Amino acid sequence: MNPKLRALSQAAEAAARKNDMASAVRKFIVAGDYAVTLDRWRSAERNYRAALELDLLWREPVARLLKIADRLGHERDWRAYIHALEGPRSWPHFGCRSARVVASDTGAIVECNVAGPLLELMMSRVDLVEAHPVPRFANMPLAMALLIIRRALWIAPRAETTRPHTVRVVYGGHEPVWLDERGDWGPD
Repeated sequence: MNPKLRALSQAAEAAARKNDMASAVRKFIVAGDYAVTLDRWRSAERNYRAALELDLLWREPVARLLKIADRLGHERDWRAYIHALEGPRSWPHFGCRSARVVASDTGAIVECNVAGPLLELMMSRVDLVEAHPVPRFANMPLAMALLIIRRALWIAPRAETTRPHTVRVVYGGHEPVWLDERGDWGPD
C-alpha cells in the first residue's frame, strides 16, 4: 500500500478508536479521495465504507461510493442505498462498528447501539448466513445489511490479510453473495 494512503487510513482509524467520530469520518473521506487519485479503487471503497460504518445514514460516503461503483461492480447496490436514504424512514442515525450477534433459544439477531435489533439471522449451513431485516428496517438496502453483517461477524477484521475469511450471505430474498472480513462482497 502507498505509504501516504496507509498513514491517512491509520490516522482515521486512530480517531475512530478515540471516539472522535467527526474527525474519523473526515479522515476516512480524505483517505478515500486520495486513493481515488492513485486509481486504488478497492482502497477508496474500503475507506469510504469505513466512514459510512460510523454513521450508516450519512449520505456523503454513499455518494462517493456510487461515483466509483462502476469500477468495482457495485453500482446497483450503492444506488439502492442512496434511494433508501432519500425515502421516508424512521431510522435513527447509528453506526455499525459495535454490531453484535445476540443468540437465544428462539433465534439470533444482529443489533447495534442506538438502533437496537436490525436483522434476524439464521445459519442454515456452516458457510451460509441468511438475514432478514426486522420490520422497522424493512427497507434496508443490501449494502447496508452487508456492512452490518460484516461488523457483527468479524469484530476485529484483519485488514491486511491476503486470505480473508468469507461467508455466503442471502439477504431478504436477494441472490447469494460472498462477503469477506474486509467488507468486500460479490456474486456467489
